[in-house]
Amino acid sequence: MVGHRPGAAPGGFTSVHRLNYLPFGSGVPALADRLADRIEEICALTGAERVHVVAHSLGGVLLRWYVQECGGGARVATAITLGSPHEGTVMSYLWPERTARQLAPGSWVTRRLAAGARPTPVRWVALYSDSDLLVRPTSAGRLRARELGATNIVVHGIGHLSLLVTPKVVRAVTTQLEAAEGDGAPLLPLVAPVVPARETIVATTATTATTARRRAAAGA
Repeated sequence: MVGHRPGAAPGGFTSVHRLNYLPFGSGVPALADRLADRIEEICALTGAERVHVVAHSLGGVLLRWYVQECGGGARVATAITLGSPHEGTVMSYLWPERTARQLAPGSWVTRRLAAGARPTPVRWVALYSDSDLLVRPTSAGRLRARELGATNIVVHGIGHLSLLVTPKVVRAVTTQLEAAEGDGAPLLPLVAPVVPARETIVATTATTATTARRRAAAGA
């Protein structure tokens, strides 16, 4: 978890936080509970009421479970998933383990998420690749539920892990977050120190994100 000074974070966001987790053995509901606890901690640290969340792979499924099953719609402003198997992936059959089984097509988790989709204030964006070897079929990376009103963005020729670092994907994510924030979003200082960590789910507080170039143009 790290809070950035103005202009220090990618895209100029000033309050960026991460969650570490081990996916094996716990299952989707238990991992989503960890996400819920972390978001509450972030809100307590920053004073923000809502956050933007960017989630890769399994993280996107955890994010959906949090929003749909744990009341997370009250905390999440923007939900962006990258290469997440929303409709399951046949590659999960290669790992005979609880979490992997829950990512199989037609599993009780994928069925419950599909059946439980409801309109919420959350703005959903799903980026997926037509060359993703871990999300099969690749179309399973789309969010099709009409109730969610998701924007689906396909990127071409990008691998599963490369979705995290490919410049055009990073730009697309940054653009979506900037659009969610609008111009002139106020900076929100941290109210407690935090410790750096590494992870695949990134949350930015909904009232903090603004770009470094905009601050520079304003003489900040």
